Amino acid sequence: TSLPRYLTQVDPLEFLQRSPRVDGPWRFDIGRERDGAFGGAFGGLLAACTVAVARATTPGRTPVSLDARFLRGLPAGEARVVPT
Repeated sequence: TSLPRYLTQVDPLEFLQRSPRVDGPWRFDIGRERDGAFGGAFGGLLAACTVAVARATTPGRTPVSLDARFLRGLPAGEARVVPT
């Protein structure tokens, strides 16, 4: 039997709807279904996108969290994360 969806491991980049990209900015499709209480994407979603990119672009290191508070709501559409 297969496990219920909530018990399976989720690929964060798939969940965050990352557009395939090798070099340069990483792009995420942020839909209105991910809006927070005050309109726009909430800080936790943006932090998750940032941590996912950091994990993929920092060999030998494992970033696990980012505190992102008091961000203006990000409207639906494409969000870019640029690793530096």
